[in-house]
Amino acid sequence: MAKSVFFPGLLFASFLSFFAPVESAEAPKRLPEPLTLSAALAIAAEQDPNVMLAQARTASALADQASADSEDRFKMRFDGGLVRREFNGREEDYNNAYLTLQKQLYDFDRTQLAQSASETQVLANQALEKYAVRQYRQAVIDAFYAVLLADANYAVENEQLAIEYVNLDNARDEAAVGKVSALDLLALEAPYQRTVLRRTIAENNQRNTRAALAELLGYPNLLPETLEAPDNASLKKRKLEEINLLQEKALTNNLELKAANLQVQAAELKVQAADKLNMPRIDAIGRAGWHNNVETLYEGRWRADLALSMPIFDGGYKDAQVDKAKAELIKARAQRSALERQIRQAVLETALQIETLKTRSTQVKVAGDYADSYLDKSRTEYQFERKTDLGDSMVRATKVEFEALQLERDRILLWEQLHKLLGE
Repeated sequence: MAKSVFFPGLLFASFLSFFAPVESAEAPKRLPEPLTLSAALAIAAEQDPNVMLAQARTASALADQASADSEDRFKMRFDGGLVRREFNGREEDYNNAYLTLQKQLYDFDRTQLAQSASETQVLANQALEKYAVRQYRQAVIDAFYAVLLADANYAVENEQLAIEYVNLDNARDEAAVGKVSALDLLALEAPYQRTVLRRTIAENNQRNTRAALAELLGYPNLLPETLEAPDNASLKKRKLEEINLLQEKALTNNLELKAANLQVQAAELKVQAADKLNMPRIDAIGRAGWHNNVETLYEGRWRADLALSMPIFDGGYKDAQVDKAKAELIKARAQRSALERQIRQAVLETALQIETLKTRSTQVKVAGDYADSYLDKSRTEYQFERKTDLGDSMVRATKVEFEALQLERDRILLWEQLHKLLGE
């Protein structure tokens, strides 16, 4: 059985010319030719919208962390003004300029808890960002093989159309001399037209899958012409561990689940921080300045305070914030539990599908060996001018190549899915 997924140039001559780029003054940026899977995967994932969205969420979380970190840092404020006022029955200037420094000293760990929650949320978003990159990688592999399969399917339909065209053309010649009835001719015309439609759909799918791959890689409207199928021989030799061990690894290392665990931790810290909203707060405040009419002031040019503040009644604000934080915690825990279930089931299904590939691989190999042998037999009969079904044999061999490519696609995608689930 032939291992190559490339088909004769005659099948693609018109197709490749259809995708030939229009000449312009400035040559456009292009994908490598031929495009390999490794080259496609080497293209930066940062241009993918889902990865960009994950990066934006991380940036937002970092901004929230910076805001929380600033809460107990030194703060400095300048106040000043050119003032004219009435004082003790006379008008006077009251120009002033002064500087205020403030530093929170203690608030019973409320700020520290909020800072820890923000930091934990950043770590969760960074894990989700890595997960988005893994999803993008899997999408690229899927889109790459979609093109290869579209090309292989076109080859099958084109081969079938060539056979049916020859049969129909011969029948038309025979019908012209009365050897074939009009009804028998229509019986050949109907399947031929169905095959013409299938080949047209297959040809359109070649363009559609190429456009989808180009969009995914960040090269819209610059469709790749030739794709080189990767060598996945090493995947055939890979051995699966016990499913229980795989599930344990996934629950420990899965990036999405790591993010869920961190989000639960962040939610717990937010509950603790909200519970301390009405605790006392101690600040150090220093103020120094200048007034052009300082003799009228009671405070003088500077002052230093050790200030204590504590809410007496907040109208239920603290309780509302605690309830809201607890609801978010329940939500985070529920999402984590649901994700754990999904991951365990996904690992099981993926591992079983990989196991199924062994049987499927044997079936494809046997079908390929039969197709190759039958094709050799048909070619020999053709050489000796015997009656043969050489065309059907060629179609059978091309279909087996298509099935073999489907098998390779499923193998690499399933292993990639398992790697993603395991956080590898």
